[in-house]
Amino acid sequence: MSRWYRFISRISAPRVISVLGGLYIGIAVVLAVFPLMTNADLAEVIGRFVMVGVPGTVLLYGGYRVPKMDLHPDVYPRIVVWVFGGFGAMAAVVVMIESIFPSGMDNPWFTIPLATALGSIAGFGMGLYQGRAFSRAREAEQRSDELREERDLRDRIVETSPVGIVVVDADGQISSANRHAGEILGFSQEALSEFAYDEQAFEATAPEGALPAEDIFREVVSTGEPIYAVEQQITRADGEQIWLSVNGAPLPDPAGSTAGVIFAFEDITERKQLQEDLRQEHHLRERIFETSPVGVLVLTCDGEISFLNERGEQLVGRTQDELDDLPSESPLFGIVDEAGEPIPAEESRCSTPTSGLRGRTASGFGSPSTAYHCSTGRKRSSASS
Repeated sequence: MSRWYRFISRISAPRVISVLGGLYIGIAVVLAVFPLMTNADLAEVIGRFVMVGVPGTVLLYGGYRVPKMDLHPDVYPRIVVWVFGGFGAMAAVVVMIESIFPSGMDNPWFTIPLATALGSIAGFGMGLYQGRAFSRAREAEQRSDELREERDLRDRIVETSPVGIVVVDADGQISSANRHAGEILGFSQEALSEFAYDEQAFEATAPEGALPAEDIFREVVSTGEPIYAVEQQITRADGEQIWLSVNGAPLPDPAGSTAGVIFAFEDITERKQLQEDLRQEHHLRERIFETSPVGVLVLTCDGEISFLNERGEQLVGRTQDELDDLPSESPLFGIVDEAGEPIPAEESRCSTPTSGLRGRTASGFGSPSTAYHCSTGRKRSSASS
């Protein structure tokens, strides 16, 4: 049978159907022309022409339409087999009737084409029906393969993701987790699947003012909106406390409701520690400036005062609040060099890394006895007195 299918495929199955239809139309023309030449009844001639010609026309047009139908190309040979199966079945019936009743057919030249044409039409219809069923099954199988490939690709992406990923169903139960989620939380993937989103084993706490850990899931489910970068501190299975940055997004079902939530999180413990170290360093620097026995004045690159320590306020006789947002060239400062000449504003600013009062002595703030040793940098300039 497969060899027969390959043969039909090579000669174009739809073309075979159209050729058979054209053959029946030709037979119908012959059956009409010869009786007319013998003065046969016109109505009978037309009837015979229609009964054979119409099935032929259906087959001719059907062969043309088959490639344009929503059918898989593999079913074309099946349709041809059904057409010739109907042809053969009706031909066998005619032969059987003739063998049983030798004089049973008045005009076999008309009966045989009519019977086989009707059988071919019936086979064509059955072939189309089976072809559509086969095409739907093949399409469903192909779609299933595509979905399986997409699912496999998604699983590989999730499993190799550098962040932890956890899927929580509508009941709050963890349904799946990737390998990195287990590594971050200190549990195996199998163990995580037995936990609920608010499992006490995690001992999650939120910073002041942040969304509590137990409310993250309910927030996403109730609003249907994702959440981003929610910080949580949790206790791993080994007792170590770590910081997580959590993102969550709803998983909609076909009806549009929230069927669950997918969470992606990463360990930001090192980042939080670095931020704390920087904060402490900044605080220490401020304490050093505040307790310095010399006055410290910090100017921005625009020449505005951004910092003045307590000793500096004592030396200039003004508080930082009184000097805020005042440019260094303000008459209130009256900054002059050792020769008593005013210092240009552009020299007291850090327009370039080497500009400003680097290594120069100046006096000002209405107090000629107050001296300043100034230096500049790319970001800001500072003065000590």
